[in-house]
Amino acid sequence: MRFMVKSDEIQWRRLFIEAAAIVASILLAFAIDAWWQEYVEDQREREVLIALLDDFENSKEKISDWRNFHLAIQKSTPNSLRRSRRMKSY
Repeated sequence: MRFMVKSDEIQWRRLFIEAAAIVASILLAFAIDAWWQEYVEDQREREVLIALLDDFENSKEKISDWRNFHLAIQKSTPNSLRRSRRMKSY
């Protein structure tokens, strides 16, 4: 086998470079996929947080309306009680 032609020899340097390129490509694909998944999760989280904020604001308005309604009832109750007591005394 002393007479092997140079093209028949294993080109270790080229093989190593190709293997490294394949590994780097796979790792890059994993990194891109992980980044994309995180981006999608962030977008979903943002949508949920915006919806929660909207719900909280609506709830705050409803609570304020109910509070004002009950305060108005509370203010009118003593007058109603006084009137009903006056009517009973007649």
